[in-house]
Amino acid sequence: MFLFFRNLLLFLLFSGIFYVFGTALIGIFAPRLTKNLNYRIGTGGNLYTRIRDADTVKNVDVMVLGSSHAYRSFDPRLFKKHRLSMFNLGSSAQSYLQTKVMVNRYIDQFNPKLILLEVYAGLLNTDGVESSVDFIANSPIDNDIIKMAFEVNHIKTYNTLIYGLFRQALKLDRGYKEPKTKSNGDVYIPGGFVQTYETINEKELLSFEEENIYRIKSKQAAAFLAIIQELKDRQIPYLLIQTPILSSRFRSYTNVTEIDSFYKQYGPYINLNHELTLPPSSYYDSHHLNQHGVDTMNAYLFKTYGAFIEALIANGNQ
Repeated sequence: MFLFFRNLLLFLLFSGIFYVFGTALIGIFAPRLTKNLNYRIGTGGNLYTRIRDADTVKNVDVMVLGSSHAYRSFDPRLFKKHRLSMFNLGSSAQSYLQTKVMVNRYIDQFNPKLILLEVYAGLLNTDGVESSVDFIANSPIDNDIIKMAFEVNHIKTYNTLIYGLFRQALKLDRGYKEPKTKSNGDVYIPGGFVQTYETINEKELLSFEEENIYRIKSKQAAAFLAIIQELKDRQIPYLLIQTPILSSRFRSYTNVTEIDSFYKQYGPYINLNHELTLPPSSYYDSHHLNQHGVDTMNAYLFKTYGAFIEALIANGNQ
């Protein structure tokens, strides 16, 4: 029996070593051989640059968290016009599992007076895999990233983590510099925002006749509640906000009331889809605003809720 367990242990040990080195070699020489490894540095959401930018910032009035709906909606230049310093920590498909990483990493450094938490309803239904590999490739891998990978618990995340740790240990990405302007017209703006003047494709203007539904996964709901509890424990004011999506897409969802009710339980909540109907020319695609839409939305936000935002910030100063 002793020999059996010893041999089993040795087998598992050598299998693990072989798997780790095999994954690293595939990542270097043949990444297209597997769909379960996705290490893409300098992806479309500019997370690589945003992280390095954020590491130089301290003491902001407003800290923005969320998905691409965040970094394509809240422009620090427009907040500055209202005498507010802001940094946008949104990232592509950032689920609440990844938002927890941002909170743990930057909450003390930023010392925010207010947190704007963008809460696109679809984030409650995501598995978090897309954002997890984005974080692994574009952010230094620390204990929070490793913990997040285990919470996501997906083979693609694990493989990308193994390969990412290998690249980080050998400093293979040390000389990388992400372009501030991307081929699709995106321009990174210091403070975490991504600007575009591109307009929506005509095919996306077709009405969304098929009914859709927002679903809530327990894993994401639990991560969201953990974030809220952390902010409450620290007595940091926060505002939950949904940014506008194309009105025909928004109308295709049948359980908006359920989602609104969910978020309203946990703090001040604004769903701008109920208040602001923007023309298609204000959109980059059916989910995201272009700069024309950003200018309009931010102007509306400060005109309608500016006093409320200032009151929350004042409360954060106490």
